[in-house]
Amino acid sequence: MRSTLAVLSAAALVMIGQEAHAQTRDQARIAFTVMGGYVLPKELWTVDRQPVADAPLPSDTFRLGRRIRPTITFGFSGIYFPNDHLGYVGEAYLIGLGFEDSCALAFASGSTRNSQACQSIDRSEKAATAVALNAGIIYRIASRAVVSPYLRVGGGFLVTTQSSIRMLGQFPSRSTGELVDAVIYPDSHDSRISPTAVVGLGFTSVLGPGYQLRWEVRDNLAAVRAVTGATAEDGTPPPTATRFKHLFSFNVGFDVVLERKRGRRY
Repeated sequence: MRSTLAVLSAAALVMIGQEAHAQTRDQARIAFTVMGGYVLPKELWTVDRQPVADAPLPSDTFRLGRRIRPTITFGFSGIYFPNDHLGYVGEAYLIGLGFEDSCALAFASGSTRNSQACQSIDRSEKAATAVALNAGIIYRIASRAVVSPYLRVGGGFLVTTQSSIRMLGQFPSRSTGELVDAVIYPDSHDSRISPTAVVGLGFTSVLGPGYQLRWEVRDNLAAVRAVTGATAEDGTPPPTATRFKHLFSFNVGFDVVLERKRGRRY
């Protein structure tokens, strides 16, 4: 009798364990994400020997540089999973694309004007707003687990509001003392639309029935116009080319899950 009860008890425990193991978690199908992050800096262009005139003195020579400065980012996205693993994502992602400039006198003729203009350029910063509008696909694994890793790829357009070419310094006017612009490289176009792409690797972590945390490392590939060489004299448009820059960012997001596929017993 005791052996029979022991066998029945063991069988019941096995059945309960199997049922508990067969019970699956809810699965996010539609989610909206608010994300913040940090974009690392990136060198954009350098010109080692740019002549800058101040007649009747001989031309000075500037060593110029510009880099994409680090910045805080924000993004909004929507994700739809028609099945367990493969989904679709669309987003608007604020990259920033502000610049930090450098200037040094490679040759100085003694021009106070040029010296002051170069000093005003060096370490100056230019704020900008650049928004990437991307669409792509996302692939996740362990979609019903508490932690679900994923990989995403996409592409779209980058809308910028700051020229990456124009560079100018300032110096005080001899007559009025007011600051006057010394245009090194002109550019009349501020707003541009260029291609962009993104590759991201991350994971989500369940907070509750309708919420998730999201961690992501991504490579934002941005097409940016860059100066490729010096001009014969300052104030004339420089030679330029489009360069693709890898802007790496680290992001943390908060998901609101609008639709879930509930777990079930098998």
